[in-house]
Amino acid sequence: MIEKYKTQLTQFLNLLKFEHYLFCFIIFLSFLVKLIFIFKFTDYKQYLVSDMLGYWARAEARFEGKIVDQGQIAIWAPFYHYILAEFFKYLAYFGALEYKHEAILVLNVVCSTLSLIPFYLIVYNVSKSKRASFAALMLYAFNFILIDFNTFILIENLAIPLLVFAVYLLFVHSDKYFMILFAGIIFGSVVGLRPALGLIGISCVFYIFFTCGKNIKSVIRTMLFIIGFLIIISLIMIENYHVSGGKMKSLSAHGGANFALAQCRMRRLTTHYDGYTWTLSPPIFNEGNDFSRREIYEAPVPFYNQKYYYRLGFACLKLHPENRLENLKMIKALFWGPLFPFAYSIKWIAPGNKIFSYIIFLMFISLGLLYCPIKDKKLDSRKILFLLSIPLWIMLVGYFYASAQRQMLPAYFAIYTMFFALLTYIKHYELQALKYFGVLLLIYILPSII
Repeated sequence: MIEKYKTQLTQFLNLLKFEHYLFCFIIFLSFLVKLIFIFKFTDYKQYLVSDMLGYWARAEARFEGKIVDQGQIAIWAPFYHYILAEFFKYLAYFGALEYKHEAILVLNVVCSTLSLIPFYLIVYNVSKSKRASFAALMLYAFNFILIDFNTFILIENLAIPLLVFAVYLLFVHSDKYFMILFAGIIFGSVVGLRPALGLIGISCVFYIFFTCGKNIKSVIRTMLFIIGFLIIISLIMIENYHVSGGKMKSLSAHGGANFALAQCRMRRLTTHYDGYTWTLSPPIFNEGNDFSRREIYEAPVPFYNQKYYYRLGFACLKLHPENRLENLKMIKALFWGPLFPFAYSIKWIAPGNKIFSYIIFLMFISLGLLYCPIKDKKLDSRKILFLLSIPLWIMLVGYFYASAQRQMLPAYFAIYTMFFALLTYIKHYELQALKYFGVLLLIYILPSII
């Protein structure tokens, strides 16, 4: 009998070792594939254009001492290039400044790869299945769109790993005060990088409050998260105010301009001030033909005068009430592009991105089946609702602002998590799945029949 238990224990320990080695192998292979893809298969030095060039130029200017300058805050949330400028200082200290472009791309890969660890733990925390967690990890680690994005100097390469880590802290360490405070700081950094993700904070607050028992302890935890969030947001806004000479009092200067772009269907929005010329040109109104009109507009005021642009956007919405329905096409663009940036120097990158776009869309529409395991209490409804809110908040923002597929990338980890949690229990709901997809198919083909 003793020998039998020893044998079972040895088998169990060997299994643990195998899982440990498999996990490390996937992480290392993902890191290696990303590096090889960037430095072997892409012409990454030619990708410093458009948004990437904007972040790069502003980071260099700040690094060179041009801190209080309108160019620092005119377009995009400036927190990202603040970070890049600080990174340049470390490179200069170690005498590696001439390799700063390559160093940033390696940093992208490091952040992306490290985020796989909390991603795996989130999937396991939700699904309680190692098999589902490993399957999700393997597909997410080699998602072609996310690998491709590591090639570019864009906010998502830092914002997505931080968001994944913040959600991990909320799911796994919601009972620890310091971890909740830290999660607030991390999430504040995410919003500082990408203000459009700020609505996810509502879900964070509700999740913390209702998960921790709805008592005084849950109030304390909720307040700690909010305090952590406000600390980092306040620091970023103070720096923005300083850099802009008191003209910018928010996280980003062009939220209003983006709203006007979307509601007025502008192919290009240009403004001139303080000796500068600034232009915004959203891919959605330049690449596709889904919209009834596309206009060019010259604005008389700076982008940081957001009230002007919000009034302009609402005026367009009032003048063109059909936009309320047509705006749904901007939500469609979150899944079907255009996928900015368009640096397809390799022929198979475009079809590769398209294939993975189909995969993520099919995963997303499958999530309606989560009702079944949630109803039977096989999955934690609070965690599923929190994760589901991430793509839904992004879709809500996409309805009002000029969007592209890039804006949906921060929700990919949540969609993967929910999909593989669903797969864990799908065998119990085969009939419901057939009915569900039958209804979706009918909805898809019905317009063509009519």
